Amino acid sequence: QRLGAKKLVIHLWDGLTSDRYIENNYRAYEPLAKMAKEQGLKHPDTIAALEKVAIVLCELGNYSEAMNVESKRCELCVEVFGEFHERTTSCMYSLVHIYIKLNEYEKANMLMQRAFRLRFHY
Repeated sequence: QRLGAKKLVIHLWDGLTSDRYIENNYRAYEPLAKMAKEQGLKHPDTIAALEKVAIVLCELGNYSEAMNVESKRCELCVEVFGEFHERTTSCMYSLVHIYIKLNEYEKANMLMQRAFRLRFHY
């Protein structure tokens, strides 16, 4: 805030830079699709790859499709990892941001509260 910044984005993975070089994400699609086909949707790596798909869709402004992908990812996280797992609540937080972009504030609020309760066992 002291610097006048309106937004701070921190990436905590050692992967392709998704925010500046969207073409890197496009190149990743084919290997990700192959991996999903070989390993199945319920494999943890496939679930993680769905997040990249949702990110690209958001960058392209296709929030409705991103919502569909992220909703499916949340369902898979609940099924594979359980509701209280960090991956599940993290996915829920991502979906909240998409709901906000779609002006779905009631859905965003309800999901944010649910994710908070699950994350902190409140």
